Amino acid sequence: MDKLKKEIKINVYLRILFLFICIATASYISTTNLNAKSNDNFSEYESVCKEALETVQGINNDNLKVYVGNIYNVIDTEGNLNGYSLGYFVDDEPYGYAIYNLTDKSIREFVLQPGVKNIYEELEDKAQNTESVNEDELIDGVVYDGGIGYSTYDFDGNKIDINDIYPDE
Repeated sequence: MDKLKKEIKINVYLRILFLFICIATASYISTTNLNAKSNDNFSEYESVCKEALETVQGINNDNLKVYVGNIYNVIDTEGNLNGYSLGYFVDDEPYGYAIYNLTDKSIREFVLQPGVKNIYEELEDKAQNTESVNEDELIDGVVYDGGIGYSTYDFDGNKIDINDIYPDE
């Protein structure tokens, strides 16, 4: 009986933590410094997180306790808000990402794999190793070029794209 109470407390704690993460992420997204038009509707962010978590449940055979964090705006090449890039985490470690498409209201692409960070963070890490891009002046988000083309730019217009991270794809 004590074990059951402990599990219930843990589940309640995890749900509260998830809600806190969604609220914090929603707050962060609404204050980002992009020229994209964004919707400050909390229910949208909550549904985006829920959709991202439901998407990976079909392949979560190990019943990992996956949660969402590090959400960044995805904008199109004209600067319009196109979606969100969400990071997956397990035990505070990066465990993949999902790209939510605002047009279709669905997950466009996702990866669930240990050690894989949010695509924006992967681009940012690559920028640190590239002399032509100033990683300290990257825009705070992902630019969607169509298909699976993602990139980010510094304020001088220098670009890091997905092919710089995964050259064989």
